[in-house]
Order: sequence, then C-alpha cells, then structure tokens
Amino acid sequence: MHNIVFHLRSSLFSRILALSGFLFVIAVFYPGFLSSDSMEQYQQAKLGVLSDAHPIAMSLLWRGLIYIHDGPLLMLVLQSALLWTGLYLLTRVYMTRWRGIYPLLFLVVGITPNMLIYAGVIWKDVQMAHSYLAATALFVWILNADQPARKAVRCAAFLAGLLLFYGSLVRHNAIAAAIPMVPLFACALSRCWDGVCNLVSRRTMYLSIILFILLLGAQPLLNVVVKPQRDHFVQYIQLYDLAGISLRIDKPLFPDWIINDKARFNMQSVKHFYNPYSGNYLFYDHYGLDYPAPLTMTRDPGRLAELNSVWINSVLAYWPQWIDHKLDCFLALLRYSDWSWNSVAGVLVIQENHQSRRPFYSVATISYLILFSGTYLFRPWIWIYIIIAGLIVALMGIKRIPQSRQQFAICFTLFLSALLYIAGYALISSADDFRYVYWSTFATIIGWIILIGEAKEIAGIEQKT
Repeated sequence: MHNIVFHLRSSLFSRILALSGFLFVIAVFYPGFLSSDSMEQYQQAKLGVLSDAHPIAMSLLWRGLIYIHDGPLLMLVLQSALLWTGLYLLTRVYMTRWRGIYPLLFLVVGITPNMLIYAGVIWKDVQMAHSYLAATALFVWILNADQPARKAVRCAAFLAGLLLFYGSLVRHNAIAAAIPMVPLFACALSRCWDGVCNLVSRRTMYLSIILFILLLGAQPLLNVVVKPQRDHFVQYIQLYDLAGISLRIDKPLFPDWIINDKARFNMQSVKHFYNPYSGNYLFYDHYGLDYPAPLTMTRDPGRLAELNSVWINSVLAYWPQWIDHKLDCFLALLRYSDWSWNSVAGVLVIQENHQSRRPFYSVATISYLILFSGTYLFRPWIWIYIIIAGLIVALMGIKRIPQSRQQFAICFTLFLSALLYIAGYALISSADDFRYVYWSTFATIIGWIILIGEAKEIAGIEQKT
C-alpha cells in the first residue's frame, strides 16, 4: 500500500494525468468548438478588422496564431494547456505540503462536467478562466516555494502577470474577478526582490494599488493603441434597461431615433420580445421570427449622446423600476438550469477537411456531460451559497490558525474573486448562460480543495502531537 501511494504521489504520475487530460480535451473538442461570438472574433482576427463589441485582446492573440495555423486549433491547444498546466502546478505544490494522494483532486477538477463542458469551446469566458487559473497556480507556487531560485521566481511572476493581464483584457467585466488577485501578484513581485513575501505588508499594499491602476488602464490603453472600430456596445445595456423600465411604467422611454423607426418599433413588439433571460430578441432578427426586432443600435455620435441623456434621466426618475429590471435579469442568470449541448456551443467548423460526424469518444463524452445537465452542478444560485460559506470558513481560518494563514488567504482570494465576478452581472444585465459563472465555479472548487486539504493536514498534525 505504501508503494502504491508513493507512486501516485510521484511527479511522473501527475504529469501523465495532466498530459492525458490535455490530450483528451483536444481529442474530444478538435479542432475547437465555436459559437457565433467566437466565430465573429475569429473573423475579426482573420480579416484584421477589429471591433470593441468584444474586447480585442483575444482577437489580437488569435490573429498572431493564424499566421502559424489558420483555424481554432491553436486556441484550443492554448486554453487546454493553461487549464492542465495550472491544475498540475497546484497538484505539485500541495503534494509537497500535504500527505497522501488528496492533491490529485486538483487534476480531477478538469474532468468534472461543469468544467469539462466548456474546456474546448473557444470563448473569451474560457480564455479568461483558464488564464486566471494558471496565474493563480503560479502565484501559489511563488508563495509556497521553499527557497526557490531567484530567476525562477522572477520568470513565474512575469508569466503570472501576463496571464492576469490577458485574462482581464478578454472580457469587459473580467476586472471584477482580477481585483482580489492583485495582492497575490504584488506579493509575488515582492518575493522577486528580496525573497520575502508578506500579504499584509506595506510594500504589498503599495504594489497592489499600482497594479490595480495598471489593470484598470490596460483595456482603454489597448483600444487607444490599436484603434478598433467603436460599436459602443454599452448601448445594448442602456436600451435593454429602457425596455425594462418602459414596460414597468407602460410608457416608452426610448430616444426619438428609436421611436421614429416605424418599420421596427412599437411597444407591443417590445413587450413581446422582452424577457429577463436575454435582451438579444430585442435587437437581432436572426432567430427565425416573422417580424423584425424592435430596437436597433447605432454608431452615430448625436444619437449616442441622446441615448445617454435619456438613459440617465430615466434611471434617475424611475430608479425603483430600473432596480426591479436589473434584479429580474440577475435572478434569471442565477436560476439558469435549462441546458442542452446545442445551447453550449454551436459546432461551426472552419477547417476544410473536418468531418461533420463526431468521433465515438467525442460523442461518448458529450453523452456523459448531458447525464449531469439537470444536477446542481449547473445551478448558479447554489454556487453563491458555496462561495459565501467558503468566504466565512476562510476568514475564520485566517483569524484562528496562524500557521496556515497564508493558505486560507489564498482561499479567501479565490472565493472573493468568484463572488465579485458573479455580482458584477447585476449591473450589466447578462443573458442566462452558465458560462458566465464558469470562472466562479472554477475558483470555488479550487478554493474548497485547498480549504479541506489544509484542514486535513492540520488535524493530522494535531493528532500526532
């Protein structure tokens, strides 16, 4: 039995599992699944005509990869590598800290249904989550490494910083999840200088402030440098808000250029298309419906200024109705449960020689995922409770167990990142899609594995003494 545990704890065994997971994701999702959003970003990368409707960082990276190989395959390889490298690194860090084979649970995370389901879809949500995961794993290694080489620490901190910044650039609201991780980054940089790492030091605080300012400024700076086409996508949220308020007071509150578009706009149509689960029906005609969507978006500066004025005045005048609309949309996301493979990602294949029929192992994997579609794994609201419980337990650990304070602080960071990311959707009226809580579920699972592992280790030490 001792020999079996020894081999299971070996670095070679962890590498084999991580490599197997990496290859499995590529084989199942080859050459990479695309939704309409990711297809649009691919087209932007391919043609070099960028739009700020989607953050441009992912399209810029994809454009560079297209020079090596055209298609989604390299993006699939990249995000699968980030996923399994991050999980492997966490496994090895905690193998040195904990006894037994419990750290192998980190690698099991990669094949849980609510994680595996998105691993091969080329989405900005997935790129963000996997980048943050790999960055977190590097931060954890820096914090836990016992007298590492200074050069290795610097390389790890630099790479983790790149991943943190890239993750924050691929979604408009990704910064909410990045904020709690800034002190970890600051602490890693601090260790680069003199080998000392203290999460609550004054130097860490000053570095955190500087890094936070840089993170906030990265997206605007990138847009200034690259100059993408301005689509002013915030108008989607503003018009969706006006629809919600208008229906609650039974009065149209839209700007004149919307109301005067008699070919499309009427309040009966707004009432028909409006729902808290998604605003897309209000804007897009591609849902196979017989009559057009009632609202349109614009790039005209004058119309945008009018929209801003109408939106601000409407929110101020009817703020209870606005809050009610926002709450309905947010609760729709949390209540998400209707799930099918087609709703996860349309398989739009862009490699010329790809066969339309999936291999048997891909079909088997999809069938395995569908078996879990009705479980609590796919209920965002249940993850809120798990996150809050994790925050409470981690905070208690920080206060009461000094020898593990750093580990509980890492857990607290992950749970806070998960909570802030979900909470941010209360403001942007997102559609009800589980991918919007993908990072939050990831961070929560990793946080609880560390919490339980640390508690087991402390209990084992206390029993011996």
